[in-house]
Amino acid sequence: MNQPPLFTRQALYDAVWATPRTRLAARWGLSTAQLTHLCRTQDIPLPKAGHWSQVTHGTAVEPPVLSGNQEARVELPTPTRGRGAKAAPSDPAVPASSTRKPRKPRPMRVEAISEALPLIRRAYRSYASPKCPRHDRHRYLTPAVEGIPVVHVFPATLKRALLLFDQLLRAFNVRKWQLRVGPGDDPRKVTNWAQIGDREVAFVIREHLTPIQIPSSFSFRETERSYQGAGWLKVKIGNRWQAEFREGKRLTLDDQIAEMLRKFEQEVESEIAAEEAERQRIIREDQRYQLRGLVRDAVQQQEACEANLEDLMARHRQAERLRTFSDKARAAFAASGVISQAQTDWLSWIARKIEMLDPLQRPENINLTRPIGVMAHINRQRLKQGERYAFLDDLELDREVEKALQRLLLERGALGSERFTASRSLGSIAGLSRL
Repeated sequence: MNQPPLFTRQALYDAVWATPRTRLAARWGLSTAQLTHLCRTQDIPLPKAGHWSQVTHGTAVEPPVLSGNQEARVELPTPTRGRGAKAAPSDPAVPASSTRKPRKPRPMRVEAISEALPLIRRAYRSYASPKCPRHDRHRYLTPAVEGIPVVHVFPATLKRALLLFDQLLRAFNVRKWQLRVGPGDDPRKVTNWAQIGDREVAFVIREHLTPIQIPSSFSFRETERSYQGAGWLKVKIGNRWQAEFREGKRLTLDDQIAEMLRKFEQEVESEIAAEEAERQRIIREDQRYQLRGLVRDAVQQQEACEANLEDLMARHRQAERLRTFSDKARAAFAASGVISQAQTDWLSWIARKIEMLDPLQRPENINLTRPIGVMAHINRQRLKQGERYAFLDDLELDREVEKALQRLLLERGALGSERFTASRSLGSIAGLSRL
Protein backbone atom coordinates (compact mmCIF):
# COMPACT_ATOMS: atom_id res chain seq x y z
CA MET A 1 0.00 0.00 0.00
CA ASN A 2 1.39 3.34 -1.01
CA GLN A 3 1.35 6.08 1.58
CA PRO A 4 0.86 9.68 0.35
CA PRO A 5 4.00 11.79 0.74
CA LEU A 6 4.26 14.97 2.77
CA PHE A 7 1.74 17.72 1.89
CA THR A 8 0.68 21.10 3.29
CA ARG A 9 -1.91 22.08 5.93
CA GLN A 10 -3.90 23.88 3.20
CA ALA A 11 -4.09 20.67 1.14
CA LEU A 12 -5.30 18.67 4.16
CA TYR A 13 -7.85 21.37 5.00
CA ASP A 14 -9.18 21.32 1.42
CA ALA A 15 -9.39 17.53 1.48
CA VAL A 16 -11.40 17.21 4.72
CA TRP A 17 -13.85 19.92 3.57
CA ALA A 18 -14.27 18.35 0.13
CA THR A 19 -14.75 14.68 1.13
CA PRO A 20 -16.23 13.06 4.27
CA ARG A 21 -13.54 11.81 6.67
CA THR A 22 -14.69 8.20 6.48
CA ARG A 23 -14.07 8.10 2.73
CA LEU A 24 -10.83 10.05 3.01
CA ALA A 25 -9.47 7.77 5.71
CA ALA A 26 -10.35 4.68 3.67
CA ARG A 27 -8.64 6.18 0.62
CA TRP A 28 -5.42 6.73 2.56
CA GLY A 29 -5.55 3.46 4.53
CA LEU A 30 -6.15 5.20 7.87
CA SER A 31 -8.85 5.00 10.48
CA THR A 32 -11.28 7.87 10.91
CA ALA A 33 -9.92 8.43 14.43
CA GLN A 34 -6.35 8.76 13.09
CA LEU A 35 -7.39 11.31 10.51
CA THR A 36 -9.44 13.28 13.06
CA HIS A 37 -6.53 13.27 15.53
CA LEU A 38 -4.15 14.48 12.82
CA CYS A 39 -6.41 17.39 11.93
CA ARG A 40 -6.81 18.44 15.54
CA THR A 41 -3.09 18.33 16.24
CA GLN A 42 -2.52 20.50 13.16
CA ASP A 43 -5.27 22.93 14.30
CA ILE A 44 -7.36 22.31 11.14
CA PRO A 45 -11.11 23.00 11.59
CA LEU A 46 -13.37 20.05 10.82
CA PRO A 47 -16.95 19.95 9.50
CA LYS A 48 -19.56 19.66 12.23
CA ALA A 49 -22.08 16.86 12.54
CA GLY A 50 -24.79 17.13 9.88
CA HIS A 51 -22.59 19.15 7.50
CA TRP A 52 -22.70 16.67 4.63
CA SER A 53 -26.46 16.34 4.95
CA GLN A 54 -26.71 20.11 4.61
CA VAL A 55 -24.48 19.96 1.52
CA THR A 56 -26.90 17.44 0.00
CA HIS A 57 -29.85 19.79 0.61
CA GLY A 58 -27.98 22.89 -0.52
CA THR A 59 -27.97 24.65 2.88
CA ALA A 60 -24.37 24.10 4.01
CA VAL A 61 -22.54 26.92 5.77
CA GLU A 62 -19.26 28.33 4.48
CA PRO A 63 -16.15 26.59 5.94
CA PRO A 64 -14.16 28.64 8.46
CA VAL A 65 -10.91 30.31 7.44
CA LEU A 66 -7.73 28.28 7.99
CA SER A 67 -5.43 30.20 10.34
CA GLY A 68 -1.70 29.79 10.87
CA ASN A 69 0.96 28.80 8.37
CA GLN A 70 -0.96 27.28 5.47
CA GLU A 71 2.19 25.98 3.74
CA ALA A 72 3.48 24.03 6.76
CA ARG A 73 4.24 20.41 5.93
CA VAL A 74 2.07 17.61 7.36
CA GLU A 75 3.03 13.93 7.53
CA LEU A 76 0.38 11.21 7.55
CA PRO A 77 0.52 8.69 10.39
CA THR A 78 1.43 5.07 9.72
CA PRO A 79 -1.46 3.29 7.97
CA THR A 80 -3.34 0.85 10.16
CA ARG A 81 -5.46 -2.20 9.42
CA GLY A 82 -7.35 -1.93 12.67
CA ARG A 83 -10.99 -1.23 13.26
CA GLY A 84 -12.47 1.31 10.95
CA ALA A 85 -9.63 1.16 8.40
CA LYS A 86 -9.86 -0.14 4.87
CA ALA A 87 -7.28 -0.96 2.24
CA ALA A 88 -6.20 2.06 0.27
CA PRO A 89 -6.49 2.13 -3.51
CA SER A 90 -3.47 1.07 -5.51
CA ASP A 91 -2.68 4.62 -6.63
CA PRO A 92 -4.24 7.19 -4.26
CA ALA A 93 -4.34 10.83 -5.29
CA VAL A 94 -1.98 13.17 -3.50
CA PRO A 95 -4.05 15.83 -1.71
CA ALA A 96 -2.78 19.21 -2.87
CA SER A 97 -4.50 22.53 -3.55
CA SER A 98 -3.30 22.48 -7.16
CA THR A 99 -4.15 18.83 -7.97
CA ARG A 100 -7.20 18.03 -5.84
CA LYS A 101 -10.42 17.20 -7.62
CA PRO A 102 -12.96 20.02 -7.79
CA ARG A 103 -15.88 19.82 -5.42
CA LYS A 104 -18.96 18.28 -6.99
CA PRO A 105 -21.64 20.87 -7.75
CA ARG A 106 -24.65 20.79 -5.54
CA PRO A 107 -27.70 19.23 -7.14
CA MET A 108 -29.75 21.97 -8.78
CA ARG A 109 -32.74 19.86 -9.75
CA VAL A 110 -34.63 17.22 -7.81
CA GLU A 111 -37.46 15.01 -8.99
CA ALA A 112 -39.40 14.53 -5.77
CA ILE A 113 -40.63 16.78 -2.96
CA SER A 114 -38.91 14.48 -0.45
CA GLU A 115 -35.55 15.50 -1.95
CA ALA A 116 -36.33 19.22 -1.96
CA LEU A 117 -35.08 21.85 0.49
CA PRO A 118 -36.77 21.90 3.93
CA LEU A 119 -38.58 25.16 3.14
CA ILE A 120 -40.09 23.63 0.00
CA ARG A 121 -41.19 20.50 1.87
CA ARG A 122 -42.85 22.68 4.50
CA ALA A 123 -44.60 24.70 1.79
CA TYR A 124 -45.85 21.50 0.13
CA ARG A 125 -47.37 20.24 3.38
CA SER A 126 -49.15 23.58 3.84
CA TYR A 127 -50.48 23.87 0.28
CA ALA A 128 -51.47 20.19 0.06
CA SER A 129 -53.55 20.39 3.21
CA PRO A 130 -57.32 20.10 2.64
CA LYS A 131 -57.69 23.21 4.80
CA CYS A 132 -55.48 25.35 2.53
CA PRO A 133 -57.43 28.52 1.67
CA ARG A 134 -58.22 29.69 -1.87
CA HIS A 135 -58.04 33.14 -3.40
CA ASP A 136 -61.42 34.87 -3.25
CA ARG A 137 -61.56 35.72 -6.94
CA HIS A 138 -59.10 33.55 -8.85
CA ARG A 139 -59.51 30.44 -6.69
CA TYR A 140 -55.83 29.42 -6.68
CA LEU A 141 -54.13 28.15 -3.52
CA THR A 142 -52.90 30.74 -1.04
CA PRO A 143 -50.41 30.30 1.82
CA ALA A 144 -52.00 29.10 5.04
CA VAL A 145 -49.00 30.09 7.20
CA GLU A 146 -46.49 32.91 7.07
CA GLY A 147 -42.98 32.55 5.69
CA ILE A 148 -43.56 29.87 3.04
CA PRO A 149 -42.99 30.59 -0.67
CA VAL A 150 -45.91 32.15 -2.52
CA VAL A 151 -47.11 30.27 -5.61
CA HIS A 152 -50.38 31.03 -7.40
CA VAL A 153 -51.30 27.58 -8.67
CA PHE A 154 -54.00 24.93 -8.45
CA PRO A 155 -53.47 21.51 -6.80
CA ALA A 156 -52.67 19.74 -10.09
CA THR A 157 -49.57 21.89 -10.73
CA LEU A 158 -48.52 22.45 -7.10
CA LYS A 159 -45.72 19.87 -7.10
CA ARG A 160 -44.23 21.12 -10.37
CA ALA A 161 -44.33 24.72 -9.19
CA LEU A 162 -42.61 23.94 -5.87
CA LEU A 163 -39.90 21.86 -7.55
CA LEU A 164 -39.23 24.82 -9.84
CA PHE A 165 -39.08 27.07 -6.78
CA ASP A 166 -36.61 24.60 -5.26
CA GLN A 167 -34.30 25.07 -8.26
CA LEU A 168 -34.44 28.84 -7.85
CA LEU A 169 -33.64 28.59 -4.14
CA ARG A 170 -30.62 26.36 -4.80
CA ALA A 171 -29.38 28.86 -7.38
CA PHE A 172 -29.93 31.65 -4.84
CA ASN A 173 -27.82 29.76 -2.28
CA VAL A 174 -24.96 29.37 -4.76
CA ARG A 175 -25.01 33.14 -5.41
CA LYS A 176 -25.51 33.94 -1.71
CA TRP A 177 -28.86 35.58 -2.39
CA GLN A 178 -31.55 35.48 0.27
CA LEU A 179 -35.28 34.81 0.02
CA ARG A 180 -37.79 37.02 1.78
CA VAL A 181 -41.50 36.31 1.77
CA GLY A 182 -43.55 39.33 2.73
CA PRO A 183 -45.29 42.51 1.57
CA GLY A 184 -43.76 45.23 -0.55
CA ASP A 185 -45.14 48.74 -1.06
CA ASP A 186 -48.66 47.35 -0.65
CA PRO A 187 -48.91 45.75 2.82
CA ARG A 188 -51.93 43.73 1.70
CA LYS A 189 -50.05 41.81 -0.99
CA VAL A 190 -47.52 39.18 0.06
CA THR A 191 -45.02 37.90 -2.51
CA ASN A 192 -41.48 36.52 -2.87
CA TRP A 193 -38.42 38.77 -2.84
CA ALA A 194 -34.90 37.87 -3.93
CA GLN A 195 -32.52 39.87 -1.74
CA ILE A 196 -29.44 40.66 -3.84
CA GLY A 197 -27.07 42.70 -1.74
CA ASP A 198 -29.08 45.66 -0.47
CA ARG A 199 -31.68 45.31 -3.26
CA GLU A 200 -34.85 43.28 -3.55
CA VAL A 201 -36.50 41.90 -6.68
CA ALA A 202 -40.03 40.51 -6.56
CA PHE A 203 -40.96 37.26 -8.29
CA VAL A 204 -43.79 34.74 -8.27
CA ILE A 205 -44.67 31.44 -9.95
CA ARG A 206 -48.19 31.41 -11.36
CA GLU A 207 -50.40 29.03 -13.24
CA HIS A 208 -52.14 30.50 -16.24
CA LEU A 209 -55.84 30.99 -15.54
CA THR A 210 -58.75 30.18 -17.83
CA PRO A 211 -62.07 31.95 -17.17
CA ILE A 212 -65.13 29.72 -16.87
CA GLN A 213 -68.82 30.18 -16.10
CA ILE A 214 -70.23 28.37 -13.09
CA PRO A 215 -73.73 28.32 -11.54
CA SER A 216 -74.36 31.37 -9.43
CA SER A 217 -74.49 30.91 -5.69
CA PHE A 218 -77.39 33.38 -5.55
CA SER A 219 -79.68 32.14 -8.35
CA PHE A 220 -79.93 28.78 -10.11
CA ARG A 221 -80.87 30.57 -13.34
CA GLU A 222 -77.76 32.70 -13.51
CA THR A 223 -74.04 32.05 -13.82
CA GLU A 224 -71.02 33.85 -12.52
CA ARG A 225 -67.43 34.04 -13.66
CA SER A 226 -64.72 31.92 -12.08
CA TYR A 227 -61.30 30.58 -13.05
CA GLN A 228 -59.55 27.27 -13.43
CA GLY A 229 -55.93 26.36 -14.04
CA ALA A 230 -54.76 25.97 -17.61
CA GLY A 231 -52.06 23.49 -16.61
CA TRP A 232 -48.97 25.50 -17.59
CA LEU A 233 -46.82 27.75 -15.43
CA LYS A 234 -45.17 31.12 -15.83
CA VAL A 235 -42.64 33.03 -13.75
CA LYS A 236 -42.98 36.79 -13.34
CA ILE A 237 -39.96 38.81 -12.23
CA GLY A 238 -39.59 42.48 -11.37
CA ASN A 239 -41.17 44.89 -8.96
CA ARG A 240 -43.74 45.66 -11.67
CA TRP A 241 -43.66 42.19 -13.26
CA GLN A 242 -41.78 43.50 -16.31
CA ALA A 243 -40.34 40.07 -17.23
CA GLU A 244 -42.34 36.91 -17.80
CA PHE A 245 -41.06 33.40 -18.56
CA ARG A 246 -43.59 30.91 -19.89
CA GLU A 247 -43.65 27.17 -20.04
CA GLY A 248 -43.68 25.89 -23.61
CA LYS A 249 -43.64 22.58 -25.46
CA ARG A 250 -40.03 22.87 -26.57
CA LEU A 251 -38.61 25.03 -23.78
CA THR A 252 -39.63 24.31 -20.20
CA LEU A 253 -39.17 26.65 -17.29
CA ASP A 254 -36.44 24.34 -15.95
CA ASP A 255 -34.43 25.15 -19.09
CA GLN A 256 -34.86 28.89 -18.50
CA ILE A 257 -33.42 29.05 -14.97
CA ALA A 258 -30.17 30.65 -16.17
CA GLU A 259 -32.09 33.33 -18.05
CA MET A 260 -34.24 33.99 -14.98
CA LEU A 261 -31.14 34.51 -12.84
CA ARG A 262 -29.73 36.93 -15.40
CA LYS A 263 -33.03 38.79 -15.31
CA PHE A 264 -32.77 39.15 -11.53
CA GLU A 265 -29.34 40.73 -11.97
CA GLN A 266 -30.62 42.96 -14.78
CA GLU A 267 -33.46 44.16 -12.56
CA VAL A 268 -30.96 45.19 -9.90
CA GLU A 269 -28.81 46.94 -12.52
CA SER A 270 -31.87 48.70 -13.93
CA GLU A 271 -32.93 49.85 -10.47
CA ILE A 272 -29.45 51.21 -9.74
CA ALA A 273 -29.37 52.94 -13.13
CA ALA A 274 -32.83 54.43 -12.56
CA GLU A 275 -31.82 55.74 -9.14
CA GLU A 276 -28.66 57.26 -10.60
CA ALA A 277 -30.68 58.86 -13.41
CA GLU A 278 -33.13 60.28 -10.87
CA ARG A 279 -30.25 61.59 -8.77
CA GLN A 280 -28.74 63.28 -11.82
CA ARG A 281 -32.15 64.70 -12.73
CA ILE A 282 -32.53 66.22 -9.28
CA ILE A 283 -29.02 67.67 -9.46
CA ARG A 284 -29.70 69.12 -12.91
CA GLU A 285 -33.03 70.57 -11.81
CA ASP A 286 -31.33 72.23 -8.83
CA GLN A 287 -28.74 73.70 -11.21
CA ARG A 288 -31.48 75.04 -13.48
CA TYR A 289 -33.21 76.52 -10.43
CA GLN A 290 -30.02 78.40 -9.51
CA LEU A 291 -29.64 79.58 -13.10
CA ARG A 292 -33.23 80.84 -13.10
CA GLY A 293 -32.36 82.78 -9.96
CA LEU A 294 -29.50 84.49 -11.77
CA VAL A 295 -31.73 85.29 -14.73
CA ARG A 296 -34.44 86.64 -12.43
CA ASP A 297 -31.92 88.85 -10.61
CA ALA A 298 -30.65 90.28 -13.91
CA VAL A 299 -34.18 90.99 -15.17
CA GLN A 300 -35.19 92.56 -11.87
CA GLN A 301 -32.07 94.77 -11.99
CA GLN A 302 -33.02 95.85 -15.50
CA GLU A 303 -36.56 96.60 -14.36
CA ALA A 304 -35.24 98.60 -11.42
CA CYS A 305 -33.10 100.73 -13.75
CA GLU A 306 -36.08 101.34 -16.04
CA ALA A 307 -38.32 102.22 -13.10
CA ASN A 308 -35.70 104.62 -11.70
CA LEU A 309 -35.36 106.36 -15.07
CA GLU A 310 -39.10 106.73 -15.48
CA ASP A 311 -39.38 108.11 -11.95
CA LEU A 312 -36.64 110.69 -12.59
CA MET A 313 -38.29 111.76 -15.84
CA ALA A 314 -41.74 112.00 -14.24
CA ARG A 315 -40.43 114.12 -11.36
CA HIS A 316 -38.57 116.41 -13.78
CA ARG A 317 -41.69 116.86 -15.92
CA GLN A 318 -43.77 117.73 -12.87
CA ALA A 319 -41.09 120.17 -11.70
CA GLU A 320 -41.08 121.82 -15.15
CA ARG A 321 -44.84 122.16 -15.10
CA LEU A 322 -44.68 123.74 -11.63
CA ARG A 323 -41.88 126.05 -12.76
CA THR A 324 -43.94 127.23 -15.75
CA PHE A 325 -46.98 127.70 -13.55
CA SER A 326 -44.92 129.65 -10.96
CA ASP A 327 -43.56 132.03 -13.62
CA LYS A 328 -47.02 132.73 -14.99
CA ALA A 329 -48.40 133.25 -11.45
CA ARG A 330 -45.60 135.70 -10.63
CA ALA A 331 -46.29 137.62 -13.85
CA ALA A 332 -50.00 137.77 -13.06
CA PHE A 333 -49.32 138.99 -9.52
CA ALA A 334 -46.92 141.67 -10.83
CA ALA A 335 -49.45 142.88 -13.44
CA SER A 336 -51.99 143.62 -10.71
CA GLY A 337 -49.68 146.06 -9.00
CA VAL A 338 -47.86 145.26 -5.77
CA ILE A 339 -47.07 141.61 -4.85
CA SER A 340 -48.36 140.96 -1.37
CA GLN A 341 -46.53 139.05 1.34
CA ALA A 342 -48.95 136.14 1.08
CA GLN A 343 -48.33 135.89 -2.65
CA THR A 344 -44.60 136.00 -2.07
CA ASP A 345 -44.78 133.21 0.55
CA TRP A 346 -46.94 131.10 -1.76
CA LEU A 347 -44.49 131.46 -4.64
CA SER A 348 -41.61 130.60 -2.29
CA TRP A 349 -43.42 127.42 -1.28
CA ILE A 350 -43.79 126.46 -4.98
CA ALA A 351 -40.07 127.15 -5.53
CA ARG A 352 -39.12 124.84 -2.65
CA LYS A 353 -41.44 122.15 -4.02
CA ILE A 354 -39.83 122.49 -7.45
CA GLU A 355 -36.40 122.14 -5.88
CA MET A 356 -37.51 118.99 -4.03
CA LEU A 357 -39.16 117.43 -7.09
CA ASP A 358 -36.61 118.14 -9.79
CA PRO A 359 -33.76 115.57 -9.61
CA LEU A 360 -31.59 117.83 -11.72
CA GLN A 361 -31.45 120.33 -8.85
CA ARG A 362 -29.29 117.78 -6.96
CA PRO A 363 -27.46 115.76 -9.65
CA GLU A 364 -25.15 114.21 -7.09
CA ASN A 365 -28.15 112.29 -5.64
CA ILE A 366 -29.22 110.73 -8.94
CA ASN A 367 -28.95 106.92 -9.04
CA LEU A 368 -26.70 106.31 -12.03
CA THR A 369 -27.00 102.51 -12.01
CA ARG A 370 -27.38 101.19 -15.53
CA PRO A 371 -28.84 97.84 -16.58
CA ILE A 372 -26.64 94.93 -17.61
CA GLY A 373 -27.54 91.99 -19.82
CA VAL A 374 -28.51 88.59 -18.48
CA MET A 375 -25.41 86.90 -19.84
CA ALA A 376 -23.19 89.70 -18.50
CA HIS A 377 -24.75 89.26 -15.04
CA ILE A 378 -24.25 85.50 -15.16
CA ASN A 379 -20.60 85.84 -16.21
CA ARG A 380 -20.03 88.40 -13.44
CA GLN A 381 -21.40 85.98 -10.84
CA ARG A 382 -19.27 83.15 -12.25
CA LEU A 383 -16.17 85.28 -11.69
CA LYS A 384 -17.22 86.20 -8.16
CA GLN A 385 -18.36 82.73 -7.04
CA GLY A 386 -16.53 80.26 -9.24
CA GLU A 387 -17.07 77.14 -7.10
CA ARG A 388 -20.78 77.73 -6.60
CA TYR A 389 -21.50 78.26 -10.29
CA ALA A 390 -18.97 75.79 -11.73
CA PHE A 391 -21.89 73.66 -12.96
CA LEU A 392 -22.67 76.32 -15.59
CA ASP A 393 -19.80 74.94 -17.67
CA ASP A 394 -21.75 71.68 -18.08
CA LEU A 395 -24.94 73.34 -19.33
CA GLU A 396 -25.90 74.58 -22.78
CA LEU A 397 -25.97 78.07 -21.35
CA ASP A 398 -27.61 79.97 -24.21
CA ARG A 399 -30.40 77.43 -24.51
CA GLU A 400 -30.97 77.21 -20.75
CA VAL A 401 -31.01 81.01 -20.39
CA GLU A 402 -33.58 81.30 -23.15
CA LYS A 403 -35.77 78.66 -21.46
CA ALA A 404 -35.41 80.50 -18.13
CA LEU A 405 -36.49 83.77 -19.75
CA GLN A 406 -39.48 82.08 -21.38
CA ARG A 407 -40.48 80.62 -18.04
CA LEU A 408 -40.13 84.01 -16.39
CA LEU A 409 -42.35 85.58 -19.05
CA LEU A 410 -44.97 82.91 -18.50
CA GLU A 411 -44.84 83.39 -14.73
CA ARG A 412 -45.20 87.14 -15.07
CA GLY A 413 -48.04 86.72 -17.55
CA ALA A 414 -49.83 84.28 -15.25
CA LEU A 415 -49.55 86.80 -12.42
CA GLY A 416 -50.98 89.55 -14.62
CA SER A 417 -47.94 91.74 -14.21
CA GLU A 418 -48.09 94.98 -16.15
CA ARG A 419 -44.51 95.89 -15.44
CA PHE A 420 -43.00 93.11 -17.51
CA THR A 421 -44.25 92.60 -21.05
CA ALA A 422 -42.66 91.66 -24.34
CA SER A 423 -43.43 95.09 -25.80
CA ARG A 424 -41.36 97.00 -23.28
CA SER A 425 -38.07 98.64 -24.08
CA LEU A 426 -36.23 95.63 -22.67
CA GLY A 427 -37.12 93.93 -25.93
CA SER A 428 -37.65 90.33 -26.82
CA ILE A 429 -36.20 87.30 -25.11
CA ALA A 430 -33.14 87.41 -27.32
CA GLY A 431 -32.75 91.10 -26.54
CA LEU A 432 -32.97 90.43 -22.81
CA SER A 433 -30.08 88.03 -22.91
CA ARG A 434 -27.92 90.46 -24.91
CA LEU A 435 -28.55 93.58 -22.87
